[in-house]
Amino acid sequence: MKKRSYLRSFLFTFAISLVAMFLSSFMLVNGMSLSESGFVQGLLQLFSILIFGAFLYSILWTEGERDRNIVDVGRMKRDLWRGAKIGALVMIPYMLTSVLLVLAKTGIFDYGDFVYRVLNSHLIVMVNAVVPFRDTDFISTTGMNLVAQLVGGVRDSQIQWWQIVVVTLYHLIIPIICGVSYIFGFHRIDITHGLVYRNKKKSKKD
Repeated sequence: MKKRSYLRSFLFTFAISLVAMFLSSFMLVNGMSLSESGFVQGLLQLFSILIFGAFLYSILWTEGERDRNIVDVGRMKRDLWRGAKIGALVMIPYMLTSVLLVLAKTGIFDYGDFVYRVLNSHLIVMVNAVVPFRDTDFISTTGMNLVAQLVGGVRDSQIQWWQIVVVTLYHLIIPIICGVSYIFGFHRIDITHGLVYRNKKKSKKD
């Protein structure tokens, strides 16, 4: 059993994160189309993050457990920060999408904030809560149903630098989830097993 390189772990985790982003985005955007309630949309956003995080948790927990076995046989040095480091690498492409907001603010690419929302639609409720949408001819000519969910309710507003910083920092959740998941896996702390086992015990008592 050999230690995985950071590059291999990054590429695999990033690929899984894209699948997780697509699934959580699909659930969130479709759910938003059914209700305009801020409370309901907030719950949908939380559920979307849980779906996204569950995929990362599974991958990094497994890697942490695997590395524990390698450490135990003396083929690898103990590094509990490995999960957070992998998460930091995965976070970089997501953070770089904020360049689109900078281009929209400076007027270089008028559709930047729209494309940004599409690429980060798994966080769309949180994004819309901070960054106003600047209307463009692209929106009026496409007539896409999805647009209503992606753009939010504010139009013709100037994006501020602090708003770009805030939504960029949203992605810090990735190394946090990856770091905690890896540590849990390394110490063989399986919270999902605990929840399932507890639910089974309750069902037996009932």
